[in-house]
Amino acid sequence: TWSMIAHGARGINYYHWYPMRWGFESTGYGMANLDGTPTHRAESAGAMARVIDKYAGLFLDSQPLKAEVAILYNILSQIMLLICFEKRTWLPTESLIGVYRTLLERNIPVDFIHLDEVTEGKLERYRLLFMPFSLMMPRAACKKIAEFVEKGGTVVADARCAWNEDTGWSAEEIPGFGLSKVFGCTEKWIRSCEKPEIRITENDHATPLLSAGDKLTGAFYEEALNTLPNGKAIAEFSDGSPAIVVSRYGKGKAVYAGTCLGMAYEENHDINIGRLLKGFVEWTGISSPIEVSDVPEDQPIEARLLEGNGFHVLFGFNHSERAATPRFRMKLLKNNYMAYDIVGEKEI
Repeated sequence: TWSMIAHGARGINYYHWYPMRWGFESTGYGMANLDGTPTHRAESAGAMARVIDKYAGLFLDSQPLKAEVAILYNILSQIMLLICFEKRTWLPTESLIGVYRTLLERNIPVDFIHLDEVTEGKLERYRLLFMPFSLMMPRAACKKIAEFVEKGGTVVADARCAWNEDTGWSAEEIPGFGLSKVFGCTEKWIRSCEKPEIRITENDHATPLLSAGDKLTGAFYEEALNTLPNGKAIAEFSDGSPAIVVSRYGKGKAVYAGTCLGMAYEENHDINIGRLLKGFVEWTGISSPIEVSDVPEDQPIEARLLEGNGFHVLFGFNHSERAATPRFRMKLLKNNYMAYDIVGEKEI
């Protein structure tokens, strides 16, 4: 519940008060026991509701921080996957969540942007766009993405980007419909591969958290790439074929990976895949509004901020099973401040 509030929720419904009485969900869910007495869940929800009600003004008069990073939600890729008779229809979702998880672990505010919003020109509000598992792309959206990079934006895409357009026709080269010029590469060959091995071959500004020789494990595709004049290969597959290409296009920059990075992180939690994705954010010059320290890398603490007129509401979440005592650090304008724990009702 606190997580939803921290992300700007204005209303929360619980499903549901009395437990299920029939079918395979019998005795499931419910905020009360079968005899009508309240559960620990009901007592916890009540305690939270009292705090939220008491400080409703804080929550209603504040908003989550503006995101500079967007993740493309592309429903056409789900359709393309079904056309290919792929039974694992959840793979695009894994790709989305994997990218989101890496940003969450670095406490970077992020939005999901719909393909229609890209076509409508709403991409301009962001600095960095991730395009996980974007197999099918309308030409109009590809044009907008090219314009976004040309004007100074940064884009990161997965294997087979813009393979087909929304009519079903395949592109003459991949990435398609003008995006090969943006990413500085074209597809040489591709094959299905559950866990392709990738090795970083160069120290590059695009990968500040990795070094030459570091190894990563991809997912689903192994797509060898040809570099164009504006592209540079910075990683290779086990056979030596280029696996990741970095390019410059206009005032912006782009990265193309010949595998599914978000899916790889969600399925395998490869720490170097996480460092690769987080490094792209750092490369773009985007930093977290909150620094979290005194916790190990494999136990990320989520920190969220709501911002109001002259105040902030800070949330800290420990999603692991281990206890943690993190330190939170944030930049504020010079002023006299106090910090108050609204749950514990005490100044800290």
